[in-house]
Amino acid sequence: MARTARIVRPRVAPVAQYDSPVKRTPVDIRTSAGSLFIAWLIHDTEEAFTFPATSRIIAARLGFSPILVTPAQSVTAIALMGLLVGGACVRGIQTNGKSRLYRAATAGLEAHVATHVLASVVLKRYTAGLVTAPFVMLPGARISRAALRRSGTPLTARDTARGAALMLSAALASHFVARLARPGPKLHRDCHGHHPTAFVS
Repeated sequence: MARTARIVRPRVAPVAQYDSPVKRTPVDIRTSAGSLFIAWLIHDTEEAFTFPATSRIIAARLGFSPILVTPAQSVTAIALMGLLVGGACVRGIQTNGKSRLYRAATAGLEAHVATHVLASVVLKRYTAGLVTAPFVMLPGARISRAALRRSGTPLTARDTARGAALMLSAALASHFVARLARPGPKLHRDCHGHHPTAFVS
């Protein structure tokens, strides 16, 4: 009895999405990085428009007029900070959240919320950024933190220390550059050697 020969066809494995040579960032990291930047943008928009008034309050309390910030300087400083935060979020997406800059920005912005609350407690009044700090910026940073934890690379105490140093140095540098780029009006001293405009509350 003749046997029929079997024709064995080679199996071709389906091309999976992971076979692509281009590494894709998980949606979770892309979403959280975008949320972090949007939260910062909303928060610092409030801060940009209200910081000049807060600077007058602080200058009045300390009797130190160089603290005064004009509206133009405030907007310029916030725009410069935006370059840093935006760049950090892009690096976060490109590196699947492993970028030191992105991790520092996330931790730094989260810790930065406490400074707004503390400033208002010390001055016993509203200060720039107080409304959106706990209700917008903090949730945005927490979303980013949670995404990093789920990806297996949770934030550490070192990230927080780097972030605090980054935010402080960047804020000081941005305001310094803003003062050079957008110099404010010269203040005239009164007979006691004080700047009258520094004591407007």
